[in-house]
Amino acid sequence: MKRNWFQRRKKLGTIQGSIMSSIGSKVGETVDIDEEEMMDIYQWFSRSKMNESEWT
Repeated sequence: MKRNWFQRRKKLGTIQGSIMSSIGSKVGETVDIDEEEMMDIYQWFSRSKMNESEWT
């Protein structure tokens, strides 16, 4: 998860995910997603929990 200055101003962010397979991996990225939805997605797929103060 990452946010730039413009995204922080509008309470948006970017989330990135990857899928690993035996041959290689694929990466996907969603840009300008609402910060609450971004946090929900991150917490759903993450083993560790992150709070707002840890966002980059």
